[in-house]
Amino acid sequence: MLDTAPVRTGGLLDEISTQVDDALETLRDLARGIFPAILADRGLIPAVQAHLTKSASSARLQPDASVVRVRFDPRLEAAIYFCCLEALQNAAKHATDAPVRVGLSALDGWLTLQVSDDSPGFEAGPHQPGTGLQGMSDRLAAVGGTLELVSVAGKGTTVYGRVPFSVAAASHAAESRAEPNSALMR
Repeated sequence: MLDTAPVRTGGLLDEISTQVDDALETLRDLARGIFPAILADRGLIPAVQAHLTKSASSARLQPDASVVRVRFDPRLEAAIYFCCLEALQNAAKHATDAPVRVGLSALDGWLTLQVSDDSPGFEAGPHQPGTGLQGMSDRLAAVGGTLELVSVAGKGTTVYGRVPFSVAAASHAAESRAEPNSALMR
């Protein structure tokens, strides 16, 4: 093809190069998305806010004061973070242009997530949950948590997730991350 259509070959090579660059960037984003450094370094609220900013999402983060300066067990933070991302992805897919709110709180021994949208919603039926919802449910169950989906036709959809935490463990997690010589900083 190089001998018979050199101009076309050059265009194809440019296109392939662009696709390879895009694939590499996607792979890098995926690798960072597996456990983003900001989640490990700064915690749940900064990580969710960074995701919203990076994705140019119009969703509003509304954290309760109970979670703003508190760190939790990294497994709990990761479970809530990735469930939040999945719920936001579902809202973007099924609630296009509908306002979306992300609430986070830590009350009565439960770290909770609430992602609500003002979409048309849907009537809950006997259908099986999609792989995204099943994945969120499994992720939370792995750390002792639960997931609930509430949707009513004409009234929007809300995903509720919660995981149990120990107040002492949350305080310890915050202290150990603050120490410059902690194992997490090495």
